[in-house]
Amino acid sequence: MFFVLAFGLSIVSAQTETPVKKISGGVLNGKATSLPKPAYPAAARAVKASGAVNVQITIDEQGNVVSASALSGHPLLRQAAEQAARGATFSPTLLQGQAVSVTGMLIYNFAREAGLTDWANKGTFLGIAEAKGLERKISLPPEFASESEQLSFLAGLSVEEQKIRVPAVISSIKSKLTAADSWRLEFGLLRGKIFAETNDQTEILANLAKFKDLAANKIEGVQELEIARAAELAKFADRTGLTAQDKQAIMSILTQW
Repeated sequence: MFFVLAFGLSIVSAQTETPVKKISGGVLNGKATSLPKPAYPAAARAVKASGAVNVQITIDEQGNVVSASALSGHPLLRQAAEQAARGATFSPTLLQGQAVSVTGMLIYNFAREAGLTDWANKGTFLGIAEAKGLERKISLPPEFASESEQLSFLAGLSVEEQKIRVPAVISSIKSKLTAADSWRLEFGLLRGKIFAETNDQTEILANLAKFKDLAANKIEGVQELEIARAAELAKFADRTGLTAQDKQAIMSILTQW
């Protein structure tokens, strides 16, 4: 069983002297017109391999994926994720009326057949929704049917109304989670907000500061690696400004989850 993360970013880097021929699109799942699901390999199933696989892709001017390379994730899952990524398609990206090539990331999250819910990734979707509105349907486990219905209703409202009402749905979800899953949901919410506000340095720093509380909250069930990642992100919060290298490091940590 697996889930495909689906959320999008708008990170456009432009050259000043000549027209841009290639741009960076960040996480591109939400921008795909077709996003095939990866197969769950038998070898991976045998050892119950799970987790996220981050695939770096290049999209040509026609919207086809011309290269795909897994940068992280379980070794037994990488090839399946790469194969799925190569089959993805996108609408042509135009910049000043000119079709351009796009580089970015597709993130595939494989869940174990045991039915474990990755609340960090659910939180990411919800964090983006809280910042930018519902860009896609957010699937929740059956026991969250009420919250799923609320999100479906909100999808028909204006973006501004969605941003106002999504926090109440998040609070309802949190009330039903264990302490460890609530921690992971919060990590995901902060990650989603940073993804959504990539060009707003003030918002990025404000959300990075909240990772300090997560790093200090070592509750039962949260792994040391998870705490370590929160602590790594919290280190950036005290800076007066973020360099391009800082932002790259932050995105690298966030996409390793």
